Amino acid sequence: MAGRRAAARKRNEEALIKAAEQLFVEHGYHAVGIEAIARKADLTTGAIYSIFGSKQGLLYAVIDSQLGGIKAATAFLGDAPELSLERAVEAYTRAYFESVDGVDGWRALRIESEALGLALQGDGSSGTSFHDSVDEPQQRLVRLLAGRATPSGPLPPDDAARLAATLSALLRGLSQQHVLGLPPTDSATWVRAALGVTSALCP
Repeated sequence: MAGRRAAARKRNEEALIKAAEQLFVEHGYHAVGIEAIARKADLTTGAIYSIFGSKQGLLYAVIDSQLGGIKAATAFLGDAPELSLERAVEAYTRAYFESVDGVDGWRALRIESEALGLALQGDGSSGTSFHDSVDEPQQRLVRLLAGRATPSGPLPPDDAARLAATLSALLRGLSQQHVLGLPPTDSATWVRAALGVTSALCP
């Protein structure tokens, strides 16, 4: 019984995320009401509040879903602790590029921009925030980088956190440029930029 309820909730969650993503991209976050999202997903507005807490919480879930592609593309690094810091950064950057290059970038950029606008307005009514929605991938990157071999020894956690924050900002900026068709738009240039940052922060 509990298993069936959990499976139903998961199906409802996925249906709402898919419906919200389509509507947010087509019409914009502010123009879409929760009634329209529920109707498109063939569910009730109560399901939105029950699963996500609010429309804004649903928006952050859409972003989490989009970031899932990057998480899946870079998961292999967790099973490759023998890679040096430089090789791990190179592999992560290439996988990140391929993930961004393989999705509807305009769709992701519009939704991310909507969420950033809400964050700048300071609306934290959903119990979460835009920062929370993008912090988890950065924390994963910290865990993937900490302890990697460098010329001066294993990378300390504090240095890994500083590098992860810088790399995350760099890659997000490059992603936006890529979506807009601005240079640099190839993985080799991304890797050179990422390795340059790594060398500067972790000589």
